[in-house]
Amino acid sequence: MHNIIDKNGVYKIKVSAPGFKKKDFKVSVEDGSLIISAETGAEKKEEKENYVRKEFSASSFVRSFRLPDSISLGHIKANYKGGLLNITISKTNLDKKEVKEIKIR
Repeated sequence: MHNIIDKNGVYKIKVSAPGFKKKDFKVSVEDGSLIISAETGAEKKEEKENYVRKEFSASSFVRSFRLPDSISLGHIKANYKGGLLNITISKTNLDKKEVKEIKIR
């Protein structure tokens, strides 16, 4: 689930992603689109007399948002806290051919 807010010259994108860690996310801009992806996995192993049980779990998602021309790659910030990924984008001019990965704080 995500929300997009356009207020006071800034776009704010909020993505609900509980169960992930900051290191599980990749946020980048490519060909004029903001791409948000996350992937996590876990292995649980239980050993008892006469048997071993292993469980694997994985979760991932990818979301893509077309950015308007009024965006600057230098003014995109992201942070992840409490299951919520917050991305703030200031409006100026975007070079659509530029590729940039956004560091998540």
